[in-house]
Amino acid sequence: MRSLLRSFPLKELKNNRFVFTVSGKFEYLIEFHLSHFNLPSSIQDIQLYELSFGPKNKPERTSSQLINDMTRNTIFTAIDYFLNKSDCVLMYICDSSDKREQARHRLFAENWYPLSKENFDVDLIIRVIEDQDLGDIYYSGILMKRDFKLYDHFLNEFKNPEILNK
Repeated sequence: MRSLLRSFPLKELKNNRFVFTVSGKFEYLIEFHLSHFNLPSSIQDIQLYELSFGPKNKPERTSSQLINDMTRNTIFTAIDYFLNKSDCVLMYICDSSDKREQARHRLFAENWYPLSKENFDVDLIIRVIEDQDLGDIYYSGILMKRDFKLYDHFLNEFKNPEILNK
């Protein structure tokens, strides 16, 4: 699986998991798993998957811009491949365990996606949700192929805040 952009060789593992080696023993893991979010009855036939990715092991030193660009390209190659293979919608919610969710959101939505959207047939729709009770803010989004047959229908339902109740 290779993209036209400069990227790392991507290896498909079992259970919708992918791995690529950045350098030496430094690897990235990309996972797609079926979501447990409740979808409205009007779109329950849509397969909704959740996306997660991150380093399997931490590098000893900071990466170069070329490494960062190739990492981005490789992750979007996996996303594009999975969406083509599965005919589904991908959803992500930025990890907030270390209070860096806004930085993750900016990196993915404002830096990575704009550079990738010209090379991949994938749209990103962003949704920032504020939990009124707890005061927490969740940065989320969905990724869909531009020609997904229920694109408009899913997009309308994604605006409903109930879609994120598990």
